[in-house]
Amino acid sequence: MGDVTVVDAWPDATSRAWGLVAQPLRFHAAHRLDGLPDGHKCRRQHGHGYQVRVQIDPAATGTPSSALQPAEAAIRHELHQWSLNEVLGPNPTAEQLAETLGAHFVGELQIPGVVHVLVAETPTTLAVWRPAETRP
Repeated sequence: MGDVTVVDAWPDATSRAWGLVAQPLRFHAAHRLDGLPDGHKCRRQHGHGYQVRVQIDPAATGTPSSALQPAEAAIRHELHQWSLNEVLGPNPTAEQLAETLGAHFVGELQIPGVVHVLVAETPTTLAVWRPAETRP
């Protein structure tokens, strides 16, 4: 379906991958990660201000920003101010979120020309999803 990698850097204008895409789609959500050692802060329900960026090949669509309107609506409706454990199931990581969003954008929403989907959860967690056909 696709390939997900994790990059240990907060996205900024100097990040090559982050700089290639339009304004981020932002949302706030909570989650908890089971199976971690007792006392680990991520075992408790906690929230993040997520940033999602989608790079679209301009040759595949005339205006990337208008092509992303369905993605923004889906994020607002399905993720914003929700518990990701309720939406995605147990242990919703940034990697799982990137893969789920990428597959949803390409499959169900049929957004043309998606090159990659980046999901930033924290300053040290950035997951990148690429459709199978765009893997190097």
